[in-house]
Amino acid sequence: MENSNIFNENGLLDQNGKINLDEAGKWSRFLGIVGFVILGIMLIFGLFAGSLLSGLMAASGTPFASFGATFFTVYMIVVCAIAFYPTFMLYKFGSAVRASIRTSDAAGFNQSLLYLKRYFKFVGIFTIIILGLYALIFIFSALGSVVGR
Repeated sequence: MENSNIFNENGLLDQNGKINLDEAGKWSRFLGIVGFVILGIMLIFGLFAGSLLSGLMAASGTPFASFGATFFTVYMIVVCAIAFYPTFMLYKFGSAVRASIRTSDAAGFNQSLLYLKRYFKFVGIFTIIILGLYALIFIFSALGSVVGR
């Protein structure tokens, strides 16, 4: 790693690449911050909605009222915990790429690309898992309809 400046005339990026990455960094930070706000709202909603559901179900005389409300609260916490990682990686990419552009730091630029790789890897694996669950649901639904006839 002889050349630590990625933005010179012999480097990896020209002025257009620098401008495009800076703008991508701005949008990544913005989406990361919005994601954190939405996750915070979801978490607060999950905590308060669980207690509200518990009170409503207990008033209706449902025998397992606290179980449903507890399940909802735990579900919301798990969803927020899963969604936190890609949101954090997106925010870190935006921050790191903008800082590396300002300072022309190759190590910081490489670190920002690592954050971006982690973001896309997580989203890709999660997408594969969801598609697999959809396939299983479809197969079991088809089997259930065949068996039910």
